[in-house]
Amino acid sequence: MKKNEWQKAIDKLLKDPLTDEDERNVQELGRWYVDDMEIKKSIEVLNTTVQEGTERLQTKVDDVQKELEGMSRTIKLKPKPSTQRQQFEKKTEESKIS
Repeated sequence: MKKNEWQKAIDKLLKDPLTDEDERNVQELGRWYVDDMEIKKSIEVLNTTVQEGTERLQTKVDDVQKELEGMSRTIKLKPKPSTQRQQFEKKTEESKIS
């Protein structure tokens, strides 16, 4: 008997027109869908923008790191300036040898 009642309810839903409230619900769901699609597109654009920014930032970081490494090598290769005392001692030692 219950099966028959369920079948009648299903048939009624399929045949009867939507009520005004049902129609409003359908329209509201349609607006929600459109809003959700707009949000989805915005998020995709945002993700792309963030990805591109991250890649540009990584490139800049790599460039700065290479420049710093080059400066570091230059500093290591450059002889340290001697102090006046060291220069005096060196000249004194050279004069003793001569």
